[in-house]
Amino acid sequence: MKLKDLTMQQELQSEISRLQMLARLNPGVDPAEIKNLQTHQTSLEEALAETRYRLDSLHLVVVES
Repeated sequence: MKLKDLTMQQELQSEISRLQMLARLNPGVDPAEIKNLQTHQTSLEEALAETRYRLDSLHLVVVES
């Protein structure tokens, strides 16, 4: 797993957990907000899984003795 993927998952999971805990204490927290974050996390995970590296440029250094 790539570092960016892990960071994204940790940040979103932290926010999801925070909202879930808050929802237990405050009925004003909309469950749709939690569901939205979960859906967003899934979408990002799927998008990141399909990314591929691409060579945009190549730099050559010529050294003459």
